[in-house]
Amino acid sequence: GGDLPNVTDAGKPRLYLLQWLKSDRALMMLFNDGTFQVNFYHDHTKIILCNQSEEYLLTYINEDRVSTTLRLSTLLVSGCSADLRSRMDYALNML
Repeated sequence: GGDLPNVTDAGKPRLYLLQWLKSDRALMMLFNDGTFQVNFYHDHTKIILCNQSEEYLLTYINEDRVSTTLRLSTLLVSGCSADLRSRMDYALNML
């Protein structure tokens, strides 16, 4: 969705969908590696939460398909845009 390169690592287990939830506003997906993704319908934005090297990362892909990845620890200190905050609030309420 963010025009990121496709990298396949044969040493890693295959990624598959464990659970999903659909609302009138978004599709939420939980994958077997713990990654949580929310795709918003109206503007095609996405939030992806994952754990890499014992650190939680949040990737936000905006309406222009520009991808930004932040550490959750950085978000706690610095905050985020109102757009991202409203989407995170929505996802949390749906969970």
